[in-house]
Amino acid sequence: MTNTLLRLRFSVVASLGLIPGAEKIEEKNNALQQELNRLGEIASSEKLNRYLELEKFITSPEFKRRKKDINAQRFKGTPQYEKYKRYQELKRSSDVKTYYRVKDSKELKQFEETSNSKELKRFEELELFFNSDKFTEFLNKLKEDKKQRKEEIKKTEKRYKSLKKELKPYFKIEGSEALKRFNEVAGSDKLKRYEELKDFVDQTDFEKFKKDLATKQKELKDTYKKNHKRLQTLEKLKRKLEMKKPEPKLDEQELEELRQKVNKADFQKQMDELQPAKQDAFKKLEEFNQLKKYPDIKEYHKVKDKDKVSSEHKSHERIDRFVELKEFVDKTDFNRLKDELKAKRKKLEKAYRENEKRLKELEKIKRKLEKKKPDPIVDEEELKDLRKKVDKMQLDEQLKALKPENQEAFQKREEFRKLKKDSDIRHYFKFKERKDYRQYLDLKDSDKLKEYRELDERIKAGELQKMKDSLKNYEFKNTDEHKQYQEHKQLKKSKKLRDYFRFKQSKKYKTYTELHNSQKIEELEELQEYVNSQEFIDFKKYMETRNKFKLSEEYKQLQEFNKLKKDRDIKWYYQNKDSRKYDEIRNWELTFEDNFEQPVLDSEKWITSYYTAQKFLKGNYVTGHAHHFFNPNENLQIKEGCLQLITRKQQMQGLAWNPDFGFLPKDFEYTSAIISSGDHFSQKYGRFSVKVRMDYVWPLMHACWLSTGTQLPEVDIFSLDRKSKKKLSMALHHNGNQPQSLKSKVSGYNFARDFVIFSLDWQPGEMIWKINDKKVKVEKQHVPDQPLFINLSSGIYSNHRPATLPASMEIDWVRVYKNKD
Repeated sequence: MTNTLLRLRFSVVASLGLIPGAEKIEEKNNALQQELNRLGEIASSEKLNRYLELEKFITSPEFKRRKKDINAQRFKGTPQYEKYKRYQELKRSSDVKTYYRVKDSKELKQFEETSNSKELKRFEELELFFNSDKFTEFLNKLKEDKKQRKEEIKKTEKRYKSLKKELKPYFKIEGSEALKRFNEVAGSDKLKRYEELKDFVDQTDFEKFKKDLATKQKELKDTYKKNHKRLQTLEKLKRKLEMKKPEPKLDEQELEELRQKVNKADFQKQMDELQPAKQDAFKKLEEFNQLKKYPDIKEYHKVKDKDKVSSEHKSHERIDRFVELKEFVDKTDFNRLKDELKAKRKKLEKAYRENEKRLKELEKIKRKLEKKKPDPIVDEEELKDLRKKVDKMQLDEQLKALKPENQEAFQKREEFRKLKKDSDIRHYFKFKERKDYRQYLDLKDSDKLKEYRELDERIKAGELQKMKDSLKNYEFKNTDEHKQYQEHKQLKKSKKLRDYFRFKQSKKYKTYTELHNSQKIEELEELQEYVNSQEFIDFKKYMETRNKFKLSEEYKQLQEFNKLKKDRDIKWYYQNKDSRKYDEIRNWELTFEDNFEQPVLDSEKWITSYYTAQKFLKGNYVTGHAHHFFNPNENLQIKEGCLQLITRKQQMQGLAWNPDFGFLPKDFEYTSAIISSGDHFSQKYGRFSVKVRMDYVWPLMHACWLSTGTQLPEVDIFSLDRKSKKKLSMALHHNGNQPQSLKSKVSGYNFARDFVIFSLDWQPGEMIWKINDKKVKVEKQHVPDQPLFINLSSGIYSNHRPATLPASMEIDWVRVYKNKD
């Protein structure tokens, strides 16, 4: 289908409102992607792997063979059957029957209860004790202990009386009022203070201390007089200086600046520069007057055409220069320029004279100040400090503080004298020297006193009387052993113990003990446990079942396979896995993407200028016919996940490219923005897609194109700059034969209403343009075969001025794919 028919079909479908919106296309693509993702998840899922594994096993010959073998199994001849047979043999033997009769009998139970009873244990202990040498030794020791106890009581009583007599002087002082008063003073603060003061007084030379105080008083008075005299001198000088008239001040900075300004040579040079002959305009006038004298210029002046000049010495360059100078001379008012120069010279001369006069005044003041002797200086800090020091009241207080009676040392001596006469202190030292007190101290921590107190406590506690009373415990009838002897006699007559010893000597108990914990019983009980186990019961039941396959693991696998076969995911997988509707997604692999989800533009993907500007200028420029300059700092914004390229009315200076003169500075009325992947990403062949929404303001142009960074080829994916928001163009610009641009115009769809998805599918020998998945253009000639990068921009290239600004192009996303094949 030709491009004309493609555009016509698009226009008709668009006029009927049948072009799907970008959102619907994205929803459809997202749904297909989700289905494809689901296919991948199921394909790698354990569920599908399990289904395929079971399918392989269920359909195999091995499965059929195992089913036949399972149903052919029998109970007889199995190891389990042999164990069951052995169990029945052991169970019927006579000694085993006797063992279990005794084991479960009441008689054995009573025997075991008695064997573990306290009565039997106690009887055996008592029987052993009363038939032993230990009991005989006990009786002999009982008599010996009674004798030793009596001797110990007599010895204790004798020692107590002896110690009480020796310690009589101690107890005389211990409870006295004099000792009580002495102890109260000994630990008191009063005694501590007395001893502290005594040490201080003994170590202090009070006469020397008095002499030092007198010396300090004299030094204080001398210092006061000296400061007072100095204060009077400074205050007198200050009053004299305050009454004196102030001297004129000299601004050294102003003087230095005037010296630099009042320079005769500089002044003369500036005046010379303001001479008419030195001005560029008058130089051109002089050059013009000289050129007028040349013959070829005179002839040109008549004919007004340099090609008709017949002079032998004609020079086109001279004529061109003459024309240029004549235009300048005709436009220039030389009289006005002379008046202006004269006014400037007059103003300069006046300023110089004024500065010269002021300089003389300042130098006169400086000479006068240099000859004058400096005034004495009053140190205000010193004066302030002296006023504080020369204070009579403060002096009196300091002298008073230096009197002996106000010193801490003399106050301590007076306090010591008073304490020395105190009755408690005098009693303390008098009592301390008494003979009976020294005896008291000797006995206070003695071993005899400690021994006496221990004996006294024991006697007061009745311990001695208890010892006397305990003598009766050393008779056998009053001992615990006698009670045990009576207990032994009673236990020996007990029916329970007589039955115990009779059963212990019987034949059936002998049989029981021989089999108890024997290998035979152990084997029987193990077999019994096995035969009664659920495992054996289930095995026997299973082996006696006719259709054993339904109870097998293989049958469970068959059931699991049938269940998975009906599983919704697996059924859906096999229905869709070979569907052709996913071919479009499967054939493309994403190589570049930006969804503009970050608050700032990703500098690892985009630059904000032409690729050549970034590469060669490290700055920015626009083409010569542009009326805008790129200002990325203000005209690029990311808002709600969309990049906005904003065009606004704003004056700015920048460089414009002119093919004849190169880069020239230019003032621009508008600013806009551009983004390019040229510094980071380019690709040969694939799908290039963008989703944009554009404000329509004629003649503002919004565009997306692919380029190499030099000149051609260039591919315009779209360009919206027509006088209708329902028209845009697409093009392939190449280096081939004329025409060098294969352009197409598309109409019938409102491109400025909502978001639109523009796509270019590029493969060797073919390029296909699409709008919202609808094919609108195909080119098979001059198709590029080199990597291209993406550019998106907005700007004004027409002399017509837009009515409404600012306006923007919003870019939701940019995506590039490559064909997986």
